[in-house]
Amino acid sequence: MELAKRQHPVVLLHQAGFSYRRIAELTGVSKSSAQRAYRVVLAETRGVKDIERHSATMCADLEISIESLRPLVHDDENPPSTGDVARFLRALGAMAKLLGLNAPVMTQLSPVDNGKCGQSRSGALPRRVESLDAEDPLLR
Repeated sequence: MELAKRQHPVVLLHQAGFSYRRIAELTGVSKSSAQRAYRVVLAETRGVKDIERHSATMCADLEISIESLRPLVHDDENPPSTGDVARFLRALGAMAKLLGLNAPVMTQLSPVDNGKCGQSRSGALPRRVESLDAEDPLLR
């Protein structure tokens, strides 16, 4: 039985209070395999929680940076320094990236094969152009 299929029942049985020996008997794996399956799930869960905690901390730090720079950049009486504007824009960019709001800058198309239309990395199909007419006024 592969590890992914063993993990779910092992976790459920362990949470229900069964010993690893009893879990091994019920699932048909060795006691050490049951322990290993539970440790893998536990490590993955801790990793996800660490990532979420780190993301929340980064978000809070960026919010503080943005709010402290906002008055310097949006001051109607004094023009902002280029350094303050640059720091403000970097903080906004980092926040957008952290939140997944940064849009792709460029779409690259794969080469056209056998006269068929290529496909971009984003999944969109480019427009197929058969030939260019040199007399077309839009091309001049």
